[in-house]
Amino acid sequence: MSLFRSTLAAVLLTALPLACAYAAPQKSGQRAPAQAAHLDAGGERLLLVAPDLARLKAQDAVNDLKTGVPLRYGRVLPARFDLAADTGPGRWESAADGRLTWRLEVAGKGAHSLEFAFSRFRLPPGASLSIHARDGSVALPLLTDADNPAGGVLHTAMLASDAAVLELTLPAARRATLELALRSVSWGYRDPFAAARAKSGSCNVDTACPEGDAWRNQIASVAGYSFSSSSSSLYCTGTLVATGSAAQDTAKPRLATAYHCISTAQEAASAVFYWGFESPTCRAPGSAENGSPLPATTASRAIQTGGAQLLSTNQATDFTALELNAPVPAAAMAYYSGWDRSGIAPNGAVGIHHANGNEKRIVFNDDPLTPMRNCIVSGGDPDTHWRVDQWELGTTEIGSSGSGLWNPSNGHLIGVLSGGNAGCANPSGYDCYGRLSSAWEVASDTGTSIRAAFDRSGGNPETMPGKSSCDAPVVTLASSAFSDAPAAGARVELRASAQGGAGGYTYLWDADGDGVYERSGSSSQIRVSFPTRRQLNVRVQVRDAQGCIGVASRALDVVAPVIEAVSVGTPALVCGNDRAGIDPGERYTVPVTLRNVGSAGLAAGARALFAPVGLMTLDVGPNAFGYVGTRDCEYGFIDLAAGNGATAPLATAAADGNPYGDLDDARTPDIALGGSGITLYGVTYSKAVMSTNGYVSFDTGDTGADADPICGGGELPAGAGGPQLRPFHADLRVLESPGAGLRYRRFAQCPRASQLGGTHPCHVFQWSGMEVLDSDWYFEGETEFQAIVYEGTGEVAYQYRRAAPTDLHSGAIGLIDAGGGDALALACPQATRTVPAAGSAMCAFAPGAQPASESPLRLESAAIVLPQIAAGQSATVNLPVKIRDDAACGAPLRLDYLATATVNAHSARGSRLAAGTVASGCQAVSQCGAPIAAVRLRSGDISNPQRSGNGLAHLSDLGATWYTADSSHLPTWYNIVGTYRDNLLEAPLLEARNLDAPAGLDVRVEQVGRAYVAPITPTRALFAWRFDDGRAGMEYLESTTALLARPDPDHTAHWYPPSQSGWGVNVESVQIGDERLDVAATYLYDDRGTPRWTISEGAMTPGGQLLLRSHRPHCPGCAHYEDWASQRQPAGSLRLLWPGASHATISTDITLPPPLQGRWQRSSVPLVPIR
Repeated sequence: MSLFRSTLAAVLLTALPLACAYAAPQKSGQRAPAQAAHLDAGGERLLLVAPDLARLKAQDAVNDLKTGVPLRYGRVLPARFDLAADTGPGRWESAADGRLTWRLEVAGKGAHSLEFAFSRFRLPPGASLSIHARDGSVALPLLTDADNPAGGVLHTAMLASDAAVLELTLPAARRATLELALRSVSWGYRDPFAAARAKSGSCNVDTACPEGDAWRNQIASVAGYSFSSSSSSLYCTGTLVATGSAAQDTAKPRLATAYHCISTAQEAASAVFYWGFESPTCRAPGSAENGSPLPATTASRAIQTGGAQLLSTNQATDFTALELNAPVPAAAMAYYSGWDRSGIAPNGAVGIHHANGNEKRIVFNDDPLTPMRNCIVSGGDPDTHWRVDQWELGTTEIGSSGSGLWNPSNGHLIGVLSGGNAGCANPSGYDCYGRLSSAWEVASDTGTSIRAAFDRSGGNPETMPGKSSCDAPVVTLASSAFSDAPAAGARVELRASAQGGAGGYTYLWDADGDGVYERSGSSSQIRVSFPTRRQLNVRVQVRDAQGCIGVASRALDVVAPVIEAVSVGTPALVCGNDRAGIDPGERYTVPVTLRNVGSAGLAAGARALFAPVGLMTLDVGPNAFGYVGTRDCEYGFIDLAAGNGATAPLATAAADGNPYGDLDDARTPDIALGGSGITLYGVTYSKAVMSTNGYVSFDTGDTGADADPICGGGELPAGAGGPQLRPFHADLRVLESPGAGLRYRRFAQCPRASQLGGTHPCHVFQWSGMEVLDSDWYFEGETEFQAIVYEGTGEVAYQYRRAAPTDLHSGAIGLIDAGGGDALALACPQATRTVPAAGSAMCAFAPGAQPASESPLRLESAAIVLPQIAAGQSATVNLPVKIRDDAACGAPLRLDYLATATVNAHSARGSRLAAGTVASGCQAVSQCGAPIAAVRLRSGDISNPQRSGNGLAHLSDLGATWYTADSSHLPTWYNIVGTYRDNLLEAPLLEARNLDAPAGLDVRVEQVGRAYVAPITPTRALFAWRFDDGRAGMEYLESTTALLARPDPDHTAHWYPPSQSGWGVNVESVQIGDERLDVAATYLYDDRGTPRWTISEGAMTPGGQLLLRSHRPHCPGCAHYEDWASQRQPAGSLRLLWPGASHATISTDITLPPPLQGRWQRSSVPLVPIR
C-alpha cells in the first residue's frame, strides 16, 4: 500500500463514515478466499461462495447516508479459470454440423446479479458466446468476434440472476485460437437500481419532466457506470464532453467524472456504461411511484462494455478524465456536452445524475455559486470546488458521485460532484463540485492534464460548445480470410463497405489489431500480409463528411509454422583428442531437435538462427551510472531461515501511521551493516532498512511503505528514499507462519561464489513467507527471495527460491539511485505478467567490476538451413561448433535458439539450450583449426524485398541503423552498435530520445533489446531482434544495391556531426550507368523528442540538394501494407557538400508532415564519417 493510499484512507476515515474506505482502491486486508469460486465434482458448474453479507450490509447502512462516495453493490470474487483449456471447466460437445459447443453453469445462490471479468477474451471467426440466466428470464447481448477488445480484457454488464449459463459455439477448426480466461465474478449482493436506501429518494425529479425540456442535450450526455475497485463493485455517474474535434469525439469519446470514483487504470478498464437510463414518464416528486426504481438493463437505451482508459486524474480537485475504448453506441443517442472553464461563478446551477444508481434525475439551484475547499477530504487548496447551497428542486444522493454541474446561462459543464450532505431527508443541505477551472492545468497523477484531455482543438478556449450525436455510417467488413485462415506471408485483401451517414467516407484501418489506426484514406480496401502466426481483430472506422464514425471489427487467424527447440543431443566429436569429455580447441556437431508446434508446415530451405551464450550475458543496461545486469546468473541460495546460516527474523513495524499492522507496508529498524558496508551508486553506506514490500533502502528515513514502484525509474513517493535494492519490490505482506519474516546477515566469506571470481564478504537480505497483493487487491500466494551484495566489488545478486504469483498489483526488480531517476530495470513483473522462476537468479554489476562475457563456444555457422518440417513433426539439425582454445575447464556450453525465417515469414519462439560443459580436468588441443571463413556483409542499405519499407543502413564492421516504424506505422529508428564475431553481430538495440525537444538537443540513449545480424553471403543476411517488452522476430535481408557499382568518390557511410551528436545521415552512393545516385536517410527527432527519419528521393542537384520524403512503413513484426509507398509525403530538403573524403557539411530544411510534428533546420553543420 503506498503512502498516498494510506494517507487517503486516513482522510476518508475521518471525513466520512468508517466503512466508506472503499471509495478509493484499498487492500482487502485478507487473502483471496480459498473457496470464493470452485467447481463441482463434475467440473461443469462453477459454484460461488457468498461474501460476508452481514458485514457488507452493516457497512452500507452507514455509507448510504452519505454522498461523496460511490454506491457499492457487489463483491468481486476471484475466479481464475482458463475456460479455453482442454482440461478447463465446463463441458465440450461436438455438433452434427462440425461445430463445437461448450457450456458452463455459474451459480451464486442468493445473488441479485452476476458480472463476469475476463482477463483474456478473444473469440475466433465464427464463434459466439451467450451469457444468460439459467431459467432463460434474462440474457446479455450475444458476444461475437466483433466484440473482441483490443487489450483482451472484457467486463460484462450485470446479469440480473443468481444462476448463469455461459454457452459458446465455434467452428471446430478454430478451437486452438480461442482465448477465454475468466478472472473474477462480481456477486451483486443488492440491486444498485432497486436497493432500499436510508433516504426515500422520492423528492427527485425525472429528466422526462417538463423541467428537463430545456436540458435535453445535456441529459443525453450523462451516463451511469459500474466499475470494480479493490474487491468491490461500485456505481457512479459521468458526462460525455466535446473536445473540439468532432471526428475524435465520436472515434475516441471522453468522459468527465470524479477522482473519488475512478483514479486508476484498472478501475477505468472495468467500467461498463449505461446510456439513456431514464424514466420514460414524469413521475410526480414525492410520490411512491417516483421512489420506485426501474431496471437498468431494460430501461437503458444502450449498454457499453469495453472499458476506458484513464487520461487524467487529480485528488485535490476530484476530477478524472476517461477515454472510452470504443465509440458510444448509436442507440445511446448521446450528446457531447460543452464546457466552461472560465471560473466565473454562475447565478445558479443545474445537475444531472443517477441518484442511488437509479434512473436519471435533474436538480436545480437558483442561487449564485461560491468557491470552497474540497468537502470530502480534509486540507487541500482553497477554492477548488463549487458550493451549491440548498437545491430548489430535486437533490443528489449516493450514486450521483461524479455527475456534472452546468451553468444555466450557457448550458456548459463547470464541475463534477464530489459530495455533501444534500438529500431528500435534508432539503437544506449543500453539495460541493470539483471546479473544471481549478482542475484545468493541475498536474495529474497520470502526467496528462484535464486541459490536454478535454481540449483537442489546441486553442485552449475558455468555453467549448456542445455537439449532438450523428447518424453514423453502418459499416461491414469482408474478406475470404475470415473464413479461410491465410498463411503467414500471404496477401490478405480486406474490404469495407459503408451505408448511411453524410457520405464522403474516409476509411481508417487497424490491420495490426492493436487499437492503433495506422492507415487512413479514401480507399475502402487494403492488401496486407502478416509475417508470423497471429490471432487478432482487424478493425475499420468509416468517418463521413460530418465527422460521424461507424466501426466494424472481425477476428482474423493467420496460420504459420511455429518452430521450437525441444532438445539437445550429445555433441559428436569432429576433431579432437578422443578423450572422454569436451576439451578446449575441439570441434563438434551439436544435434538440436526442432519441433513445429504450429498449424502449417515449414518448407525446406528456411533458416534457423543460433547464438553462443557467454559465461555471463549482460543483456540489461547500462543505466546512466553504468550498472549492467543479466537475468540469468548462477543460483546458490544462502538460506537465512534454516540450516547453518539461520538467523532470527527482524522486527517490523509501520513507520508512517498506516492501518495495515506490523507485517504490511512496514519496515525493520535500522540495520548496522557489518564490515566495510555496502557501496551503491558510488556511495558507501553503513546502515540500511528492509521493507516488507521487498526492497532495501539505504536512506534510513524510508518508511518501507512504498508499494507502487515505477519499474523504469521515476520520482520516489513521499516517505521513500534511495538508493534501493529491489529484488522483488511489490505490495507484499509477511505471512503469520513459522519461518516467515525479514532477515539480514553478513558473511566474512560468502557461501555463494562471486561471478567475478575470488573470495569476498557479502551481505544477505532475505524475505521468507511473503504473500503478494494481486490486481483484485487480495493477498495470495507465497514467495521467498533474497538480495546479496558483495563487498569490494559492488556485485548484486537476486535469488528466488519460491516463485511469486504472476498476477501482481505492482512490481519492479532492479536498482534505483537516491533520486529515483536512474534505474537498472532487470524485470517489470507487473507489466509483463512474468515472475522469476523458482531456482533462478539475476545479477547486476557496477562499472569497473563487470565479468567477462565471452562464450567458450564458437559457432562455425549461426544460420542453419532447415529441412521441411510438417505441422506437429520434428527434425534434427547438426550445429557445427568449435570450443574456444582458451575455454575454461568446467565452463558451461550454452546456445540461444533465436528464430526461424523464410523469405516472407518467421517464427521467434526462442529458448536457451544447454549443450554440455567443458571437462573439469580439460586438456587443450591445437590440431583442430576452425573453418570459419569471414563473410563480410556489404555496407549500405539492406532490406527484405518481400516486406519492403524498412531495413538496415549497415556498416560492415560497426553495426547498423535500423530504419523502421512504431505501432502507428510512423517512422522511427534504432541503433545497433557492435562488432562481428564468427559472422555474427550480437549487440544492444539502442533507442535515442531528445530530452530538450523541440528547441534544443539533449539526447539520452537507452537499451531496449538486443539485435543479431548473421551474414549468409556478402549481400544477404538474417536479422533478428528481441525487444525487452517481449516482441521478437527475424527477417531475411538483401542488399538493395547488390548489382550496382560504387561511384568515385564513394560517400557510403554513416555521417554525424561531432558538435551535435545524436542525429545524422546515412548515405549510400551507387553508379547507375552514367549517373550517380546518393541516397540519404536522415535520422532526427520530432517536437516530442521521438526518433524519426526521412529518406531522399531522386538525384542530387549540382548544388548538393536532395528532396526528402517521410514514409509510413510497417513496424517490426506488424502487418505489411502492399501499397505502403503510396503513403509517402514531402518532408523538405537537405543539402550535402563534400569538401573532402573525410568531412562534409549538411544543411537541412525539414518539416515532418502530419500526423508528425516537428521542424529540423540546420545550416552548414560539419559532418564526419563512420565507415
